[in-house]
Amino acid sequence: MFFNGGRGGQPGLLSIAGCMTMSVTQAAQAVQRSGFPDAYAQWERLATRLLGLPAVEAATCAAGTSAAGSAIVAAAMKWIGTPYSWGGGDLDGPTLGIESGANTVGFDCSGLARYAIHQATGRVIPRVATDQAAALTPVPLDQIRAGDLLFFHNSADPPGVYHHVGIADGQGGMIHAPRTGAFVEIVPSVRDGYWMTELIGVGRV
Repeated sequence: MFFNGGRGGQPGLLSIAGCMTMSVTQAAQAVQRSGFPDAYAQWERLATRLLGLPAVEAATCAAGTSAAGSAIVAAAMKWIGTPYSWGGGDLDGPTLGIESGANTVGFDCSGLARYAIHQATGRVIPRVATDQAAALTPVPLDQIRAGDLLFFHNSADPPGVYHHVGIADGQGGMIHAPRTGAFVEIVPSVRDGYWMTELIGVGRV
């Protein structure tokens, strides 16, 4: 867990000396040691604005609050630019995937969502998008907030099955791992065009 440390004894934010005086980027790197240490910096201002509180104070907020949602966003955004890898990603970060992702260290869409929620809240949700949707609290499409998971379905999917999941960024867009050959990115708006036609489910921790 980001704030209190991992199951394997990894340090959490609150055990890092000087964490209260670090920038968000420095704190994230001190705890999670990203292979892409500069990727998060460009989003630091947005993450701080979403949180609305000093970053270390978020550790005292319960899951389900706006601060917890913003922490989910921050956990995902530190991996902007990470390769998509089908089947990639676990509770601790990017991994080798399977099949088309077998030679790529990265995340697929549900792997990124699962990682971000665990890092921010300590909760372990299912690995596959459809199962994730079933495990979370449903939210109306007009009540999306930062940290909610956005689930996508089209006519090629069986009933009740979602082929993609992203993380609402609180600004009308989402962070997601899109497809093989692409990278974790921010979609500026899910209210336009392609994404809006397939967005039919929202889940909240």
